[in-house]
Amino acid sequence: MIRDRGSFSQDNLEELFGEELFFIIPATMALKDVKELMSAAQRNSEDPNNLKKFNKNPIFVKPVTLTLQNRKISGYCYHDQKREQNETFHTGLYNMKIYRR
Repeated sequence: MIRDRGSFSQDNLEELFGEELFFIIPATMALKDVKELMSAAQRNSEDPNNLKKFNKNPIFVKPVTLTLQNRKISGYCYHDQKREQNETFHTGLYNMKIYRR
């Protein structure tokens, strides 16, 4: 089963596990445990051992394990430097636009 980010919640995860379904779901930063895991993973995400290519561009991929209520969930932390730079640039432009008002 493939779920969207909007269905990532403690209750939904428990239901999916209860039904013993295989699923893929992107995590959100709404859960404190996810925020902590992502912060820890990003500290050394740029390790060359985590470097992969996606659409001819470098991307850092690190396996992670999230523990929610004594249940281990395997996943991956992705870091795309090019995307991060673009988002930072566009956010800066947007903020400049707001500031001028």
